[in-house]
Amino acid sequence: MNVMSRRNMLAGGASIACGLAVWSEATAQAAQAYTWRTVPFGGGGFVNGFLYHPKEKDLLYARTDVGGAYRFDPQAKSWIPLTDFLGPDDADLMGVLAMALDPNDPNKLYLACGEYLGEWARDGAVLCSADRGNTWSITALPAGVKLGGNADGRGTGERLIVHPTDGKILFLGTSQDGLFVSRNAGKTFTRIDGLPIKRISIVLMDGAGQALYVGSAEDQGGLYKSLDGGATFALVAGLPKYIPQRAVFDIDGNLYITLSNGRAPSGGDNGAVYRLDADGGEWRDIS
Repeated sequence: MNVMSRRNMLAGGASIACGLAVWSEATAQAAQAYTWRTVPFGGGGFVNGFLYHPKEKDLLYARTDVGGAYRFDPQAKSWIPLTDFLGPDDADLMGVLAMALDPNDPNKLYLACGEYLGEWARDGAVLCSADRGNTWSITALPAGVKLGGNADGRGTGERLIVHPTDGKILFLGTSQDGLFVSRNAGKTFTRIDGLPIKRISIVLMDGAGQALYVGSAEDQGGLYKSLDGGATFALVAGLPKYIPQRAVFDIDGNLYITLSNGRAPSGGDNGAVYRLDADGGEWRDIS
């Protein structure tokens, strides 16, 4: 190799080295400018419920069995994830069993969370937000209380409600541990002993907050009613021995309820829809 060839090779090597240095510096600068955010991936698990605020148009939430809760953005026509702040220790709280809204305060949102019911599972908790899910506080339920956001029956509900005339009172029906009440806007929950069942599918109040209804997820189903704030309950007559799935009052005070003979998605092959007349107080099968 002559002297000129050696010089050309060395010059080329210096150019390559210089190029690598420039590329590395540009790459480092670009890495520092990265902004990390959740990647929309479409689906995953079950979307088990939607909940509109009764007084504010387009304020809509969705819950999933393993993927957390979401608020709909009507301008962007997309869903905003609300529970991505949960870390590995709280991963089971991504299973949202129930949602509740304060009918008199559209900023309030509550989530009953927990994925599994085994003794090994994380205890359930209620997530409380005063700004539509932008920030949260977490209220642990009493020790040993599990919520099956990813268990059979997860599509029923809602099992968490805010009292229609007193936003400090919440009722929570659990998967296997009975009925609980909070009288301080979700800061603590205590068990209600007047209900003779442990597995609950729905919790509902009339518009005035005078009557409290609780659906049984026990094998024989049934709907229970309390007129004293949950101190005592009586089984409502006139329904088949099915598990209440969903219930709603219409503007005239008539109660509509859907029923199934099992806990989906693993059970249930028959069902019905019943209507309770507000005036006569009698059930009618409108399936």
